[in-house]
Amino acid sequence: MPNKVKSAAIIVNWREPHMTLRAAESLLQQSSPLDRIMIVDNGSGDDSAEILAQSLEQYDRCTLICLPENLGFGGGNNAALRMLLSDGFDRIWLFNNDAIADKNCHEKLQQRMHSDDGIGAVGSTIYDPKKPNENNIGHYFDLKSLTAKMLYDEASLNKKPYAWVTAASVYLRGDALRKAGIFDESFFMYWEDVDLCMRIKEAGYTLSVAQDAMVEHEAGTSSDKMPVQRYLWHLSSHLHWHQKHVSTGVAAKMKIKSKYLIKAIFDRDLERAIALFKA
Repeated sequence: MPNKVKSAAIIVNWREPHMTLRAAESLLQQSSPLDRIMIVDNGSGDDSAEILAQSLEQYDRCTLICLPENLGFGGGNNAALRMLLSDGFDRIWLFNNDAIADKNCHEKLQQRMHSDDGIGAVGSTIYDPKKPNENNIGHYFDLKSLTAKMLYDEASLNKKPYAWVTAASVYLRGDALRKAGIFDESFFMYWEDVDLCMRIKEAGYTLSVAQDAMVEHEAGTSSDKMPVQRYLWHLSSHLHWHQKHVSTGVAAKMKIKSKYLIKAIFDRDLERAIALFKA
């Protein structure tokens, strides 16, 4: 085994303190212990910070950061990432607050990262018990259909130019972040993990997956409270990512926007369709 490296995890909370504590508990019970677990309350504006502080005070390895406002997913993670990178952490596990890690998950992620110095990010196998046919290791962006599609094998992560591992559970190499940079906070919500994976690959690192590192994840739990706003964030971030990494052309932009609008009409969601049309 290689020399001991400093490992930490980050969980961002927004108005779901009990769910966040459940996620943190799954990390505290890992067979290979993490040196630090950072919980970021992302300007919840409710009693989240108090609940988290009271529950986490018994754990020496847990640190709570309370932000005065919601900085989005990337901004919330960045608040902890800056501290951890400054403190010399070598491995940083980003973990969604609506996820639960199997007990050996960290050990499997460590082993895969340690196996190759060229790996910048290691994903997990993400599964949703409610959708057993959608277990996946990541996604890729298909230029023909202009949609994101699921990936099921590691080889595709680096063969396909627009492929990524989801930040619901991603294990990052500290040096890769120092070279590629942390999250671009101009993405408030969604597609920021896609952007980060692109920059990690551009920095000369590869993406990988520990397929036996299993993580249960029910996507969109916090943003489900804002069903229309979440689609506006999706659209805005999708367009921003496409312009940054693929094309600045107007035709692609209009096609992407039309796909969101057609989906809203197909779902018979008039409020969402009107909001997307006005966006």
